[in-house]
Amino acid sequence: MSIDLKKALCGPKVENALLTASGLWNTPLSLWGLSLVDIPDGAEILDIGCSGGKNLERLLAKAENTEVSGIDESFRAVDYAYRLNEEAIKEGRCHVYEGSADLLPFGKDKFDFVVVEDAFFFWKEPEVCLAEISRVMKPEGKLLLLLSKGGLPPLDKLYAALIPGMNALSAQDVKDLLEDTGFRDVETLSRFGGLAVTGMKPVSLVTSAKRKLNLPETLPYGKMAACAALGFTVLGIALAASRRKE
Repeated sequence: MSIDLKKALCGPKVENALLTASGLWNTPLSLWGLSLVDIPDGAEILDIGCSGGKNLERLLAKAENTEVSGIDESFRAVDYAYRLNEEAIKEGRCHVYEGSADLLPFGKDKFDFVVVEDAFFFWKEPEVCLAEISRVMKPEGKLLLLLSKGGLPPLDKLYAALIPGMNALSAQDVKDLLEDTGFRDVETLSRFGGLAVTGMKPVSLVTSAKRKLNLPETLPYGKMAACAALGFTVLGIALAASRRKE
């Protein structure tokens, strides 16, 4: 009787066991990281690289009336996360998608809080992924990166040498990447040999102006066009009046 070693090592039972083990292994880091942030009731939350969905379960319990979405590149992880959070999914409080951080299937300014645990290590273009995350976050939304390897020298280089495809980034490298992408109030904390990095998406000048004028932050295209036309009309009248005075 022959055994296909590749299938034996990469089959669904082994992958499910790894997903379970990963959720248990990262529990101290996850609980510590989530304790660092306040998530308001009614928030829309995104977990990127949600793996087996354990953090989805934690996020659903952390704040009331939340809507939590998870996304992972592995279809087995998505299936596992779905089964773990099936009740919340049926209630419409949880959604799980197959996809990647560089092309998120969501509209802009959707999420109040985004968490990424360990997936950051394996992004081929972290700048692109962070820009995409910023796109789907609401102004003043919070980002939490949790890195179990900690980004602490010399271990970061050792991990990168041992784990294929892993990016070796220090805590300062990660902080610089977030700030270069436009995140503000970036802070790094280390514990359990891991690293937590938090940042906030700033409010744009346009959004700030809308708030001062008590305008809704999102306007339908027709209303936006009408406002623009009115603005140009007022400007044209003011310029015409100025020329008459001259």
